[in-house]
Amino acid sequence: MQLRSGSKTKEKANMKKKSTKKLDTRNVSKKKREEDITCSQRSWSNKCLKTVGVMLFIIYVLIPVIVKTNSWIMSRVVFLPMFRPDMFKDVSKPEMYGLNSTRNFYIEDNGVKLGAWHVLPQSLAKEVGNEKQHITSLQDGKPIILYLHGQSGTRGSGHRIPLYAVLSSLELHVIAVDYRGYADSEGPFPCEPGLIRDGKAAYKWIKERSKNTPIFLWGHSLGAGVATQLAKELCSEGRAPKGMILESPFNNLREAASSHPLGLLWWFLPMFEWIFINPIEENDIHFQNDEQQFIAETSGQKANSGQSED
Repeated sequence: MQLRSGSKTKEKANMKKKSTKKLDTRNVSKKKREEDITCSQRSWSNKCLKTVGVMLFIIYVLIPVIVKTNSWIMSRVVFLPMFRPDMFKDVSKPEMYGLNSTRNFYIEDNGVKLGAWHVLPQSLAKEVGNEKQHITSLQDGKPIILYLHGQSGTRGSGHRIPLYAVLSSLELHVIAVDYRGYADSEGPFPCEPGLIRDGKAAYKWIKERSKNTPIFLWGHSLGAGVATQLAKELCSEGRAPKGMILESPFNNLREAASSHPLGLLWWFLPMFEWIFINPIEENDIHFQNDEQQFIAETSGQKANSGQSED
């Protein structure tokens, strides 16, 4: 009996030892897991901090340095001929845009070839067919809109197609032109004087074929700057347009660029204008519409008073 009781106590002691060992191993493995989790969390947080640090360095150090030392970059921000939402469409085929009563043609001026559309008034859609009829229709007395689009896209991008349809339904001719370097237009990379010359070439083309039909300038966004400067020059030359419509205009490019959403990340920087705005002006891009409107208005009044005296 004593042997049996002794063996039982030994068995119980062994069982306790085994159970304590199991508990110890469980506790050790639990601690290891917790340590692994904390290590992985630390490594993840370190990676996040490194990533954020690299991003902040790129945004607030590298990009400003690159822009300031390469001022030409800002001209590529102001003019965006490479951004084409309609890149898979052939802009020389207006029917691909649903404009069946529209003629595609080209205006040549000093070695620059500009792609353009002539959208007919709705009442002439079925009557006019060939090129000669399109050109002759510009003399029918219905007002002509010279449409000058914004900084990106083409004459067939965005809201421009529905706008042409509305203007056509109002019995207006629409001549929409792409600046040099945009869409299928040829010539060097766009610049402010170049865009003004392109607008003037388009106006001259219309004027030579429309006789006394009233011509209105329509400028959208950046095109508002083109239209304003163009109106000023035409007025000073005694060839003032009948009127001018500005859609989403701006006072001057410096002011517009300073509040543009693209600069949101850098607005708070004390040297924001020195880094991002001054390089625009270094590229001779100003579009000072607030000044040009006043000059165009006074020039127009002079032209009108001169005509009345004759």
